[in-house]
Amino acid sequence: MSSKRKAPSDQSTPTKSPGTNQPSLKRPKSHKRSSKARSTPIPSLPSKRSEQVVQLEQALQTETHDEPEFSYITVQLRIALPPCFDNDPLKGVHGYLRCFLMKYLPVLHGVVIAYDKVRFVEPRAELLDESPFSRFHVTTKMLVWKPSPGTILSGVINIQSPAHIGLLIYDTFNATIPAGLIDQDRYEFQQAGTTDSAHDEDGQDGNGTADVIDSEAAGQYDGEQSTGQWVASRSGKPLGKKGRLTFAAIK
Repeated sequence: MSSKRKAPSDQSTPTKSPGTNQPSLKRPKSHKRSSKARSTPIPSLPSKRSEQVVQLEQALQTETHDEPEFSYITVQLRIALPPCFDNDPLKGVHGYLRCFLMKYLPVLHGVVIAYDKVRFVEPRAELLDESPFSRFHVTTKMLVWKPSPGTILSGVINIQSPAHIGLLIYDTFNATIPAGLIDQDRYEFQQAGTTDSAHDEDGQDGNGTADVIDSEAAGQYDGEQSTGQWVASRSGKPLGKKGRLTFAAIK
């Protein structure tokens, strides 16, 4: 059976002040099975053996960001909080939402960078039978890094091999350009310690296939080149400028 817990009167609480406007929740001393509904306030969490503690149910709304690879996504979640959060359920909600930060969520097709505007959807939380955990639906606005195919990205080259070029974006995200997506007619992999005196033209334009479209001046290149590097076939100059490449995401 299920029963409802009364939620706080103010359902909107900003992320930065998790302890404000919280209801005081008192549990009965015993939890005997009863056919009558129990009335108590706000969210809760099941044990590890039971259903998901945090279930991301759906994305309600997506908003654009100044940078095309970022999106604001309003999502709805079902969260269950253990009894230790009875007096401060919002603190428990924030604790579980923080578990999503800097992780890839398949349902959002991206990495969660931050969240804000946590709100309780319903006026009451739900209790099932004799479970000490109450469940609650909440919504929150998440900042998600989710570059779509064709999005233009720029990264610092941090490794090169005959099979791929590795890049670091925003000093945080890794990207890989496989050798199959590098224009082999214009670029070749040069093993470390070798040079080609026949290269006498300036071919450094940073272009590869549709996946590597341009290069952009940036900080000094400090990537790994222990096995060699990709260079322009005609000039022998390294792919990209100062270790940075601008490329198009394909997936």
